[in-house]
Amino acid sequence: MKILQPLIVSLLLGTGLSGCVKIETGYTPEESEQSSREAADRIRGDWAGKIRLATPVQMAGMLVDHYFTVTNSYIRFGYETVDNWSKNEARLGRKVTDAEIQKLVDDWLATEKPVLSAYGDNIKLAYDLIVESEFFQQDFLDYLVALGDQYRATKEIAFQPRGTLEDYEYRLEQVKYETELVGERAREALADQ
Repeated sequence: MKILQPLIVSLLLGTGLSGCVKIETGYTPEESEQSSREAADRIRGDWAGKIRLATPVQMAGMLVDHYFTVTNSYIRFGYETVDNWSKNEARLGRKVTDAEIQKLVDDWLATEKPVLSAYGDNIKLAYDLIVESEFFQQDFLDYLVALGDQYRATKEIAFQPRGTLEDYEYRLEQVKYETELVGERAREALADQ
């Protein structure tokens, strides 16, 4: 299911505005939501099992890697949204509103919310365990707080297309740069530990 998500999103965003195409995933909305909840439970369980066995330095490394993996996937989602938004405008011969795109994104998010929440929960768990370990100085913990803040900013921008297509694409470029910068700073700070 995880591998199919970007394809399903592309199909939804690419055809959702036409009003004449129905996407069949083989799952009812309830089954999709249940599948997402089960996947979220697995994601949380796998992460908790690994993170609890790690040393504080390993935990911090895992947290930074998880940050990059998740934020990069959110940014990719944003660029897929840009691509499909642009294709819809060309196909329809008019500007597509952010509300139209947001509706399609929200429909997808409705079933994927448990998985997205699991990713955020994993970041929080790792941070909490790192703080509890009392291994790192506050200056390093500040880098991890910045990671959490940037994670939330990236998620918000990727999943809330506002303004025009051009506005949204510009915000994605900004958040991509900021996400990489914050992540690299944390990685460099970790290397100094």
